[in-house]
Amino acid sequence: MAAVANPSVLKTMPYKPSGYHRLASVMSQDANIAIFRRFQELNMLRLLSLQAEIFDLQGHFQFQCQSDDSSNDPLEVQYSRYFLELRKSGKSASGHQWQMLTELGIKLDEYMQQLSSIESPRKSQLAVLRDWLQDSKGGSCFQMGREARLWDGNLEKDFVTLRANDGENDIFTVWITKLIVGIFRRCCGCGGRVVDEESQLLSYDDSILNTASTIIATVMSSVLPVVTILVLYAVKNTVKRICITIGFTAVFAAFLAIFSTARRIEIFAATATFAAVEVVFIGSALSS
Repeated sequence: MAAVANPSVLKTMPYKPSGYHRLASVMSQDANIAIFRRFQELNMLRLLSLQAEIFDLQGHFQFQCQSDDSSNDPLEVQYSRYFLELRKSGKSASGHQWQMLTELGIKLDEYMQQLSSIESPRKSQLAVLRDWLQDSKGGSCFQMGREARLWDGNLEKDFVTLRANDGENDIFTVWITKLIVGIFRRCCGCGGRVVDEESQLLSYDDSILNTASTIIATVMSSVLPVVTILVLYAVKNTVKRICITIGFTAVFAAFLAIFSTARRIEIFAATATFAAVEVVFIGSALSS
């Protein structure tokens, strides 16, 4: 028989979680790496099964509705026109239509829950979790058997995260965020909140990173028109100025389309405003 530890002795000993217990503690302190398997292929199979089942139930339900509509019973004829009578029929043995509708509702609820949109983690979030699991001072590859491959895979869309991705998620913002985190680590030593003492896993406040990236993006977008005017001022030839204007406007529009999540109408409005500033300068230079 296995020996049972004395509860009074356990109370005096500091508890150091290990394995899944330690991983759960880390995830609870940093929701960015609270990442779980979506089991997408199995979910797709389940959805296909539900879809087929709902489709079959729909056929039987429609047949029952037609049967009730053509019935000689005056109550059954009212089922398709009066939901109150349809609900009342559920208490009787002849309420097949209501029973089928109820069963359809249960299956549809399950089907729609499966289809509900859950965000996928960013590559950086998944990378942090994988690094911690393999770190000798972190998870130290504690998982065994098939479970050791739970967070493997090249498709980030196969995973879901409980942490919503706040702020912009465009290429520029992701790059700026990596740059800021790198500066924090090199210049400040840490700059984040320690969520695992032994491995020194750090969690950075998303609001601070988003604010910093917004400031940098705003300053760059504010400086770009001034730089354009400076270039146009240095060039005295009007034809060359017009060509430079076309080039800067195209680059500005391309940067907005690639490095932001702005809609087309927003990109068009911003580009038109930018081009208007350039045209006004060229017009004023010609008149002078």
